[in-house]
Amino acid sequence: MALADFDTTIQLKANSDFAYNGKAAIYAERKEYDLALTNYTKAISLNPNVPDYYHNRALIYKIKGQYNLALNDFNMVIGLAPHSTEDLREREKPLSLTGCKIDIHNQ
Repeated sequence: MALADFDTTIQLKANSDFAYNGKAAIYAERKEYDLALTNYTKAISLNPNVPDYYHNRALIYKIKGQYNLALNDFNMVIGLAPHSTEDLREREKPLSLTGCKIDIHNQ
């Protein structure tokens, strides 16, 4: 879908988390990271139980060097989808750069 398609969907259904996530993905692909973050955040606010939204936003935070925010989102993914090995791996760099320690026995 194109950006205009997602905008049309949002005009018809303002609470479409799917459309905001789609817009964010397009902005991320274009490297328009601030717009991507805005739309991922809106998708999360509309449906906070979708691990992929947090995962996608965490990747953008990681690209922007906002490691504490990336770490928070990766932790949200792991809380929602505990068997997400990709997010466990993705979380390693933010963990090392923030100096946070994770007790793997209490996850």
